[in-house]
Amino acid sequence: MKKAPLVIKVDNSISLRVRVLSEAKKFFDLIDKNRKHLGPWLPWVHDTKTSADTALYLKEAFSKFEKNESFDFGIYYNEIIVGRCGFHQISHKNRSGEIG
Repeated sequence: MKKAPLVIKVDNSISLRVRVLSEAKKFFDLIDKNRKHLGPWLPWVHDTKTSADTALYLKEAFSKFEKNESFDFGIYYNEIIVGRCGFHQISHKNRSGEIG
């Protein structure tokens, strides 16, 4: 059974949502629009050339979400995607993980 996508309401304007495949084009467009700014800081930006690249990443990220291995969120402001954040390399045994 698939897990329901997780939504965390930060306040009336901001929410975090587990990213889903149906939003691949929106996320790609955001990356593409900000490519020059993001590129120097995020090495994966250079390899994200099409919305299909983003879709592949989202499939992998959602699979990890279903296994409780990582949580990849879209950041929404007034229902518009403005960024992403995540909790990765989760070790339930060691009660640790990475934020990024």
